[in-house]
Amino acid sequence: MILREGKFVTELIQNATFSGAIMIGAWWDMYSFPFPALLIGAWAGAVTTISLNYLPNLVAKWKLFDTRGIFFIHGIPGIWGGIASAITVSTLSSNYYGSKTDVIAGLLFNRDPIYQGGMQFWGLLIALGIGIAGGVIWGFLLRIWRVYYLPEDTFGDHIWWKMIPLN
Repeated sequence: MILREGKFVTELIQNATFSGAIMIGAWWDMYSFPFPALLIGAWAGAVTTISLNYLPNLVAKWKLFDTRGIFFIHGIPGIWGGIASAITVSTLSSNYYGSKTDVIAGLLFNRDPIYQGGMQFWGLLIALGIGIAGGVIWGFLLRIWRVYYLPEDTFGDHIWWKMIPLN
C-alpha cells in the first residue's frame, strides 16, 4: 500500500508470497525456530515488492529483458535464501540441539557447522555463476534467432494464445 498510493496490488501480494517460499526453501528442513522463519518471510516479501516496484526501469536501461519478473520473484529471494541458509547452518549450536555430535550428525557428511555453512555459500556462488552463464549464452542465441525468425512482438500473449475478449 505504501508503494502504490495506498492501494493493495494483488500481483505484488502473490509475488511476495511466492518469494517467501523460494527464500525459505533453501533451509526449511534445517534446525530453525519460528521467529527466524517469520523474519525471512517478511524480508522476502519486502525485498520482492520493493524490487518489483523500482528495479524494472533500471534493468530496462541496461537492455536486459525480464518479461515476467523472474529475476525479482526467484533470483533475488534465492540469493537471500542462500545467504540465510549459510548463516543458519553455520550458527547451529549445541545449546539448543544437544551435544555437538548431535548437531554434526544432522548435517550432510557429518561436517562441522561452520564448514558446512561455507559450503552452502560456495553452492550459492556456483549456482549464480551457472545461472548467469546460462542466461548470457541463451540471450546470445535468442538474439541471433530473433533477427531471422521471431515476430516483432515476441513476448505478447496474442502470438502464442487465442485471445477471447471478455464481454
